[in-house]
Amino acid sequence: MSFGYHFASKQLFKERKTKRGIPKKIRLISHVLIYMDDILFIGSNLKNMKMAVKYFRKWIWENLKVKLKETDKWIDLQFGYIDMMGYYISRKKIIVRGRIFRRYRKDINKVRRTGRITLKLARRIISRDGWLKNADCKYWRKKNKADKIVGICKEMISNGENVIFLSTTRSFNCCVA
Repeated sequence: MSFGYHFASKQLFKERKTKRGIPKKIRLISHVLIYMDDILFIGSNLKNMKMAVKYFRKWIWENLKVKLKETDKWIDLQFGYIDMMGYYISRKKIIVRGRIFRRYRKDINKVRRTGRITLKLARRIISRDGWLKNADCKYWRKKNKADKIVGICKEMISNGENVIFLSTTRSFNCCVA
């Protein structure tokens, strides 16, 4: 799909003539994002975006022999949101999917409640932390001291420890729920 990305970002233009008759290239889209099986085009003109999708679909079939589904979704970002990569993305905020947040919250609360971190739990917390770090969850992370727990998990994995028991003497005062 990297060939498709390069085509979309560098060759999706249309030509029109200026008042003086000089041909001018106009980009059909402003941004392209390809992630797994999702393709996202962002632009300011719906007509140009539809033309870009048509050209992209034709090019990808002729050159890569890949047929794209006909289920196009047109979203006006003033009112809607993009559901992609584990996030709901709108103009004003980025929200992590509920399923991901609930699992992360369950793991953090387990650490706070028991005061015990296993290697498996530490890996789960760190892997889900990337989503919450890039979403609008700063208040929740601060309130639940998730950054301290993630720091301990990172230290645990880098030191190769299997289990850590947290205590209040380790400058970690949220293990007692």
